[in-house]
Amino acid sequence: MPNSLKDCVYRGASQWTDCFESKDPVGCALCYEETASLVVEPFGTFRGRKAIEEFWDDLTGDGYYDLRFVQQRLTVVDAAEVHRQGIWTMSKAYGSLIDQVWVVKGNGTALMARDHFRFLGMITGGRQERSMIETILRNEHVSSC
Repeated sequence: MPNSLKDCVYRGASQWTDCFESKDPVGCALCYEETASLVVEPFGTFRGRKAIEEFWDDLTGDGYYDLRFVQQRLTVVDAAEVHRQGIWTMSKAYGSLIDQVWVVKGNGTALMARDHFRFLGMITGGRQERSMIETILRNEHVSSC
């Protein structure tokens, strides 16, 4: 059962990523429960799909794309809840996924109930800088385990 829950979350996360990369804020928002919350440090808290859609619309409109997870971990909490944490980079920034709470529905779809992440820094030097940051983040994560 836990593996199938994780599979549902991986599918949901992949769908969200596809929407993000397509600059589809409506699609991104539909990956959240209607009353979900999105906490983005240092930018604030966004409650409900409409506010979440507006956040993703602003971010993708500002040229953020190419999301990559350097590290990620899924933890099955119970028969319907999975938490996801990790470290990520994008075209212009990097940060940590503090806690994403996914709820798996009876039909096998997974929606986010809460999404909490933090911007740790900006990437201004292109691919070479991003590659260097990803290497540092991987090494820091391994040594902190």
